[in-house]
Amino acid sequence: MKKSRLIIILSLFPLSLLANQAQEGLNELTRFSKDAYTSVSGTVTYIASAILAVGLIYVIYALATHKQNASTYLISWIIAVIFTIIFLKFI
Repeated sequence: MKKSRLIIILSLFPLSLLANQAQEGLNELTRFSKDAYTSVSGTVTYIASAILAVGLIYVIYALATHKQNASTYLISWIIAVIFTIIFLKFI
């Protein structure tokens, strides 16, 4: 009976080594994903800001030249800014 318990305990030892290696791999993957997330979220913020800036230039031009749908452009741009802010808060 004691011999079988010893065999079971010794057979679990390699499993604990595999579990340690798996944990180290997960820790490395976590560090990599955090670094990737940081760089991607910063890039997304700059791209979204650039797109909104280009859109604002067109809206100002439409308002200055008294285009027919200039007020609609302005309202649409404001809604786009609100959605962008909400989206960037969740990133």
